[in-house]
Amino acid sequence: MAGIVNIFNIYFFASKHYTIPGELANQPHLYGSAICTNTSWVLCVDCQCDNATQGWQRTNRCAREDEEGLTFILKNKCLHETGALRALALFNYVTIFFLLVSMFLLGIHLRKETVAFDEDRQTAQDYSILISNPPAKSSDPDQWRQYFEKNFPGVRCAAITCAVNNDLLVQALVARREVLRMLELSLEPGTSMDIDNLALLAAKAAQQDKGFLKRVWRLFVPGLPHLLSRLVSLNTSIKGLAQLSYPCTKVFVTFEKEAHQREVLTKLSVGGWHIKKNNAKVLGDQKYLFRDTVLKVLASVEPNSVR
Repeated sequence: MAGIVNIFNIYFFASKHYTIPGELANQPHLYGSAICTNTSWVLCVDCQCDNATQGWQRTNRCAREDEEGLTFILKNKCLHETGALRALALFNYVTIFFLLVSMFLLGIHLRKETVAFDEDRQTAQDYSILISNPPAKSSDPDQWRQYFEKNFPGVRCAAITCAVNNDLLVQALVARREVLRMLELSLEPGTSMDIDNLALLAAKAAQQDKGFLKRVWRLFVPGLPHLLSRLVSLNTSIKGLAQLSYPCTKVFVTFEKEAHQREVLTKLSVGGWHIKKNNAKVLGDQKYLFRDTVLKVLASVEPNSVR
């Protein structure tokens, strides 16, 4: 369609109104192009060939006559006919407007096709959202369930997971698991892992490690007493860390229907500037605020990525 609109341009550039017949005999590759070959040298009082702001330096369209100090420029005469330039500009503007409108409509069509394609391929991601800026003290899933089911009639939550910043506790749990694994490898299969039994075995091992060489060896390879000491220390640390409260960092919500996810995303998705400034007006209704906070809501990634 854009090509059809520009048929006038193709015809005009190849017509005698733009080029002089026979002028392109030595330059046939310019026939039909917008390069103007109908030119003439004219006097220019204000032109300066060496002035960078006028743009003459890198062209051969400006010349100076040394004897009289006059400056001449090469002027195009292709669009001297009345209305030619206006008609050319009009068709170009029509083409640009047509392309902009077409791309806008094509974008709407592609978004609809994307939704239709996405509905044919169901995954957990199609039902879930991610809230990446929850209030620090909002780690109770029941509060989030009440928020969504109260403010979005008909919406039902299937699962809610609140991620908290408990890295120290997780690191301690991982270290404890590693110590337990090392204990299992250092003991006979089937040995009870009861703390009292481990204490007895550690005491016996300490009696056997009295020699100088044994002590040097245990500096590089920890023995049962060291592992038990490490286990007791980690158990105490974990009990203390487990009693602390941790700030909520992310909330994953999975709805019962895909339509529920889209409804929530439509109502709560706002620009990053409004989220940063906590601009409640952009939501249209104060009920969409969670504890006076404009939520940053996105479509969640796949469960494997979360894990």
